Amino acid sequence: EMRRLVVDWAEVIICSGGNTLHALLCWKETGLDLLLKEAAEKGTVLCGGSAGAGCWFSSIHSDSLRPDNVKNSESVKNELDEDELTDWEYVKISGLGIIPAMAVPHYDMTGTNDVSRSENAEQMMEEEQDGVPAFGIDENAALVIEGDMASAVSGDGKATCHVVVTDEETGETTTETMTPGGKPQNIHEVMDVQTE
Repeated sequence: EMRRLVVDWAEVIICSGGNTLHALLCWKETGLDLLLKEAAEKGTVLCGGSAGAGCWFSSIHSDSLRPDNVKNSESVKNELDEDELTDWEYVKISGLGIIPAMAVPHYDMTGTNDVSRSENAEQMMEEEQDGVPAFGIDENAALVIEGDMASAVSGDGKATCHVVVTDEETGETTTETMTPGGKPQNIHEVMDVQTE
């Protein structure tokens, strides 16, 4: 039944936000991850916000280990003091691998741990040196990838998307801001700016 709905029937699959790590683990346990990949290969439109935007990438910069990012968050908030609620780190987790890059949702935001997502993602990339580029997606923006073409959409006229790559020679990150509403760019060329 799940196969019929996800692969054969659905034309669009929308994934909500939430705890990315929890969602991806549940999908693996049920086999939904494989069905979502099959739907992608079939050409089904895949979309989502926050965790639901990041899940389609090879990896996600995530706040899944944030203490109050759980199903019973109100109980957690009642049990932990302010220091315990803010003492957490971002993590990089594996996604579905449909888009060969790391997703950084809420790129322009600072977490409850007072750490900037953009700065932390760039630091993570510089430390790992794995050559995988990242797409930073601002709070009120959307990244649209259609085939090999990528474009940014702004929900408030200011928010946008960013391509972050690690320079192979220096090991430092470079960030290129995508122009919202601009001409779509080839995703492979955008992600390969570190060799120019």
